[in-house]
Amino acid sequence: MRPTIIKLVRVIRTGAAIMTALGPSGGIVRAQAEREFLRPAQAAKILADSRPWAATGEGGRQARITFNPDGTGTFEGPMTVSATWGIKGEDICITMTIIGVKCHRFAKVAGGLDAYTDSAVELRLRR
Repeated sequence: MRPTIIKLVRVIRTGAAIMTALGPSGGIVRAQAEREFLRPAQAAKILADSRPWAATGEGGRQARITFNPDGTGTFEGPMTVSATWGIKGEDICITMTIIGVKCHRFAKVAGGLDAYTDSAVELRLRR
């Protein structure tokens, strides 16, 4: 009877180890949830080519955003406003006349970039 109990304990421990590895604190799920942010200089090089980006914001709002290498740009949505942008620490901060300052970290995705604020996607930029 004793060997059966030992086998049962081993099975339970193995199952617990697998659940830990696959659970929220484990490597597989955690690796999928983590994203690799571009360095601000890398993101700026991709963004600032004076070509418009199709932007989708919260709630599906659509706009076109253009970033120029000189730190200027335009936002074309319900209205067109001028913008300035620059690197501030790990973020790229965009200043628009009506909206104010918004700072983002960027992750490269298929077809463009996702802009994150406080660990949530706030803006999707595509071409």
